[in-house]
Amino acid sequence: MGNPPAVMPLPPELELQIVKTLALACPSEIPRLVLVARRFHVWLQGLLYRTIVNDPECDIEGLPVLNRDVAISMVGARDWGPVVAACPAVRNVYLGCNTVAGYRALLAGLAHLEQLHCGSFDLPWDANTHTHAHTHVLGALTHLELFDRRTVPPAETRVLARMCPRLTHLAVNDHFPELSECEAISKTCPVLEALVLIWPMESEAEELEGGDLLGEDVAVGRADVRAVVALLPHAC
Repeated sequence: MGNPPAVMPLPPELELQIVKTLALACPSEIPRLVLVARRFHVWLQGLLYRTIVNDPECDIEGLPVLNRDVAISMVGARDWGPVVAACPAVRNVYLGCNTVAGYRALLAGLAHLEQLHCGSFDLPWDANTHTHAHTHVLGALTHLELFDRRTVPPAETRVLARMCPRLTHLAVNDHFPELSECEAISKTCPVLEALVLIWPMESEAEELEGGDLLGEDVAVGRADVRAVVALLPHAC
């Protein structure tokens, strides 16, 4: 059996649901949504997880079949070493930790990680606290989404960008720094293709509709609104 194609299209039923969601809210936006879906289908596809592993009741015995996408939530004091050992080839992780220690334990063991979706409180912002394993994993990330953001100083966000030089897609929520700071981060990440600002609630995005922050395209996915803040020229 040959290798799967590098670009996987969204399932037709999901594409239909996305279009219906926006059509109900604003029919005139359908053509724009289709354009966004085509540009970001790889990014959106990465948000579809096949398995969710919950602490403390998780079936470690069933994890070896997981070789790509996994969501790990509510990580506390549990020893996650066996989980990491059971699925070392995981590339796409939705990580919800209760402690920075739990985050570090998982991150250090996921050597093939490419896409990381985590909360800002889970992410150690001080580069001096990272081990070689952490640095290797962060340096290989292509997609990073930060949710439940806390407001952090610009210097710390630039440190994060330097730790992730291969990022092609960066998504953050509305508590991230000013748009000018986001654009500065895009310059720090040399291969960044898309910088996406996330509003958790559709109503919040509607309040900003017509403003400068929303840019040209708006895509609706799951329960949030993803507003394309900056799409770098080479990504078009």
